[in-house]
Amino acid sequence: MSTENEKNPRREAGSVYEKRQRKEAERKKELRKGRLYALAFCLIGVLALALAVWNSKLIQRNAPALKVGSETYTAGDVSYFFWNIYSNAMTDESDTSYIRYRIDTSKSLRSQDSGYGGTWYDYFENIAVSSLSAYALRAQQAKASGFEAAAEEDAAVAEATAALKATAEAGGYTSAGYLKSLYRSMVTQKTLERNIRMCALADAYTQSFRNTVTVTDEQIAQEGRDNADLYSYVDFEYAAFSTSADSADTSAASVESAKASADMLLERYRTSGSFEAVTEDLGGYYQHVKYGRYATYYSSDPGAWLFDDARKDGDTSVEPLADGTGYYVILFHGKHLSDFHPVSVRHILVSDEERAKTLLQSFESGDRTETSFAALATANSIDSGSSADGGLYANLYLGDTVEPFENWCFDPARKPGDTGIVQTDYGYHVMYFVETNERLAWQIGAQTTLEMNAYNDWLATFSSGVEPAKLSGMRYVG
Repeated sequence: MSTENEKNPRREAGSVYEKRQRKEAERKKELRKGRLYALAFCLIGVLALALAVWNSKLIQRNAPALKVGSETYTAGDVSYFFWNIYSNAMTDESDTSYIRYRIDTSKSLRSQDSGYGGTWYDYFENIAVSSLSAYALRAQQAKASGFEAAAEEDAAVAEATAALKATAEAGGYTSAGYLKSLYRSMVTQKTLERNIRMCALADAYTQSFRNTVTVTDEQIAQEGRDNADLYSYVDFEYAAFSTSADSADTSAASVESAKASADMLLERYRTSGSFEAVTEDLGGYYQHVKYGRYATYYSSDPGAWLFDDARKDGDTSVEPLADGTGYYVILFHGKHLSDFHPVSVRHILVSDEERAKTLLQSFESGDRTETSFAALATANSIDSGSSADGGLYANLYLGDTVEPFENWCFDPARKPGDTGIVQTDYGYHVMYFVETNERLAWQIGAQTTLEMNAYNDWLATFSSGVEPAKLSGMRYVG
């Protein structure tokens, strides 16, 4: 018989079994905890990776954003055009709408009204879409027709890459860092090269077509007869009386006061005979425009009045200012066909006369070639509009520049290689005369119109009716 203290083999076996069960349960519990921890760490890693990818703009810049013709373009592609157009607008000193002064760079473009029917973001996006579409359609047509321009594409990429690297190094950036600053991480080197190649192909294809266009002298003469106003200029004086010149008051009474001044000018001019003197006496703004081109400046009122065939010397008109803040008075003198020869010159603009004399002396003591003058201009001119081109202004028309500059350029005795110094309100210009165009201004204009018409007809054969379609990725552009 067993006693209470004796071992029970069955009870002991059961006890061992229970211990094993508990250990197995604990082991499985630990495994489950381990899997949960591993899963948690994995999720954290995935989220961190996803966040890193998102912040790198990889997803955004590769998102389909625009369908043009047979191809789809990414948000990075559109951003390439967007930021290039923005940069050009912010550095364009010839822009008479002064966009660079109207944008607050400390604020989002999406929050600023452009005055063009939307925000500044809308403004640049629309131009970017239009520009990309124009290049894309020509590049697509080039490929479809079997046209190749590998050499032109390679050269364009090499030039852009070298320029990017040089500019980056000058500013203390790496090429990648500078690219990021230019395009807000939306354009990589690969995106850059892809779009440069597309544009180079489109340009080469366009040039190949233009090389086939021929325009005869008879066609030019006919164009000149059919659309004479486009190749003519008007000589007129005008006086402006504006309430906004010295005051923010644009009330009806103030505008009527400006109208009264305009009417008084006409009345006094008819008796005194001096339009300028009366304008100044009445406190108006006076200007004599000797070479007003219809196509460039006066495509609407008062252009319609100025270029009306019924106009004769001495005609006058009182018209409201476009912004509604006053009135101006126009005195017409004449309309003439642009029968002068455009000229090409180079110049170096500096701020003081001694500097101008030193540069001219340096040029005169050297080989006196156009090439050496261009090098001096690039290195020394403060005129950002021409310095990169060696100070060149090609085919200047009468009326294109300020009077002292124009008088020197269009002096009948001027010949290639002439030099001199001209003072204007902008500073001192060291001048170099390149040439007088053999053709008359109206002939050049007529030929340009005919060539452009041929180009537009050619473009319409594969782009007419093709509209770009914006896709979901457009929200990432910019």
